[in-house]
Amino acid sequence: INSKKYQRLCRSRCSGAHTESVTANNIQIGDLIVLNEGDRVPCDMVLLYTENEHGTFIKTDQMDGETDWKMRKSCGSVQKKYASYCDILRCLNGTLTFQAPHKDIYAFVGKLECFNHESNETVTDALNLENTLWASTVIASEGICVGCAIYLGCETRSQLNTNKKQNKMGKIDRELNLFVKALVAMLVLIAFLMTVLKMWRFDTFDWRSYIYFVRYVLILSDIIPLSLRVYMDMSKIWLSVQIQKDPKIEGTLVRSTTIPEELGRVQFIFTDKTGTLTKNKMLFQKLQLKPPLIFKASDYKLIHYHCITHLWYDKKRKMKKKASSKQASSSLLMSIDELSVKLRNELNGKNSSNNNNNRSSRINTSRGRDRSKSVLSQHSYHNISEHVCECVQALALCHNVTPIIKESITYEASSPDEISMVKFTAECGVQLLARDTQQITLRLYENVEHNSRGGNFMDISFEILKIFPFTSESKRMGILLRNNTDNEIVFYAKGADSVMKNMVEHTDWLQEEVENLSREGLRTLVFAKRTMTASEYEEFRSKYHSASVLMNSVQRSLQMESIRSNYCEQDMHVLCVSGVEDELQDNVQSSIETFRNAHIKIFMLTGDKIETAKVIARSSRLVSYGQEIYELMVRNKRDGYHKLDILYSKLQRGRGSIPDNDHLNNASVVVDGQSLEIYMSDANLQQQFLECVIHCAVVICCRCSPTQKAEMVRCVQQTTKQICLAIGDGGNDVSMLLAANVGVGIVGLEGQQASLSSDFSIYKFEYLVNLLLW
Repeated sequence: INSKKYQRLCRSRCSGAHTESVTANNIQIGDLIVLNEGDRVPCDMVLLYTENEHGTFIKTDQMDGETDWKMRKSCGSVQKKYASYCDILRCLNGTLTFQAPHKDIYAFVGKLECFNHESNETVTDALNLENTLWASTVIASEGICVGCAIYLGCETRSQLNTNKKQNKMGKIDRELNLFVKALVAMLVLIAFLMTVLKMWRFDTFDWRSYIYFVRYVLILSDIIPLSLRVYMDMSKIWLSVQIQKDPKIEGTLVRSTTIPEELGRVQFIFTDKTGTLTKNKMLFQKLQLKPPLIFKASDYKLIHYHCITHLWYDKKRKMKKKASSKQASSSLLMSIDELSVKLRNELNGKNSSNNNNNRSSRINTSRGRDRSKSVLSQHSYHNISEHVCECVQALALCHNVTPIIKESITYEASSPDEISMVKFTAECGVQLLARDTQQITLRLYENVEHNSRGGNFMDISFEILKIFPFTSESKRMGILLRNNTDNEIVFYAKGADSVMKNMVEHTDWLQEEVENLSREGLRTLVFAKRTMTASEYEEFRSKYHSASVLMNSVQRSLQMESIRSNYCEQDMHVLCVSGVEDELQDNVQSSIETFRNAHIKIFMLTGDKIETAKVIARSSRLVSYGQEIYELMVRNKRDGYHKLDILYSKLQRGRGSIPDNDHLNNASVVVDGQSLEIYMSDANLQQQFLECVIHCAVVICCRCSPTQKAEMVRCVQQTTKQICLAIGDGGNDVSMLLAANVGVGIVGLEGQQASLSSDFSIYKFEYLVNLLLW
């Protein structure tokens, strides 16, 4: 890696700027490095310039274990000012300020101050995680990127989160070594005593005493069980060969023949989520609107009909205002009229055949015409179509998905949930056509059949004013847009129901419907919108920019969050609730049930969101339905002690101050990475926290860095003195696999780094049952 060559921008007197070849180990802080598609980032950088205006995608599977591409954006002032990357070094004059290196891969604070020679002013760009390229990530987009090196070598995020590999030794080996040491000591003692007695008999101590001592050591050397060590090693090798030949766990590799007997001693399992318990394949299943409106993924034609109907009424209303003649209507509206008749006939036939499906669509479905009439009496058909169209538009706009157009359209995003939603809206005839840093374009087709997309269509474009990415603290994502058709400014937001319910107008159906979808094992997101006036937006933009350039990370985040909440997230209108299924690995539920019956406790350590981890824990039966999950999220040490006391008081039964162990063993707790760092920072708090979690049936740790995963494994091992097994499939799981007594790597979509660093390599999570209970 250190010998790989990269291109560095340099100044010259003749040409002004040129590139020179430099190896990775010779890169210095402040160097401008040119990267192309497929290049692995050699050090931590700030992205200054990209040939693609919308930014560049990077692969972070070896950093955080997520296979989805992440969008990274260049510095605004540099991107807009320079037409070519060669102009950057020739004309750029500024100062880059950033924080000291630390382990958190999800946080970065900095600013770039550039002097504008034309206006004689200094332009300041606020830098955050979206402007960074961490070492070990890979450039995934076409075009040239230019980054400025900020952290090198052991100061990079990847190196700060890496642990050194240690030789593992089984319990039998440790006990045997202890016995051998005792026998050697006994051998030396007996030989010494016999030598002393021998010399005392002849009443002399000379050079012959050393010869007698060596003679007695050789005579008594049979005390050392050398053959036992040989037989043990041979038996371990035979067991390893039998494991690899087992047809029930085909493809299993034993990379460490010193600890196969430890598989039968495992008491704790530490597992990753993405790619280990799940396949990381998201499927959009349901769209819940205000009851009784709910649609399944198979109802895409009905949803498309509602969108077309709303567009038809909207167009017709505008045409009446312009006093246009009927002959002036477009061919699209003619096709929409014909399509509406066709779909009405199709839906009427569907009503008569789907009497048992009372939740696929509450309109024109299971209960026939009587129910449809009762619904239509409460809502006009036009209002229903308008509501459905707004919801589909929210799904198609509120995301960070970028379409990649080559032979066909593919989508890339940092979250597979968002890709599944965009694909669903495309099936409904509303396709994400194009996106850059300034604009989003949607295309509405008149026909939803995949082989008929060449018909009439209508393009709708929106200007991107501001994007608020998802964070583990905010638990929501938002986007501020301006419709280029009527200049309406709309703020869309989506997030967890626990957060969104405090931002939207009061509804009596939201919480109940979210719980219903969660019981089905679906990941839920609440969508809402708010319309802003032009004056409100200008005031918001000015204050938000002032807060974003502050270098104090705490003050910056607090002020930006306050401005966002006051101007955008007040009295929002609830649109819908989405239900997305994360497909589980084969036989995960039965495997977890088998481990539970074997009294093996499971810890789920993931870098994903809290809400997502909860849903997967319930759908995989890691947490049974109806079982309460206690949250241990804290902000300081005092809050940590308080939360643990509350947990103990909830679990307490009968008399005394100590909870019943049986009651505690049925509890499930969840903690995030920030809170875990607080719990581990104080010795007393750490001890109390570990005593609590090791007695719980299930522990879920979310937003964990690789270092935190390894630290959690080590702490449980040291506290319980039991055998712990860690299983994962990504590069971010390597530290955890190395820290555990037994590391099991899964060969999956995230590469073979975890498999090569593990003690045992398997292809499926279900193979772990046969491996442990073989």
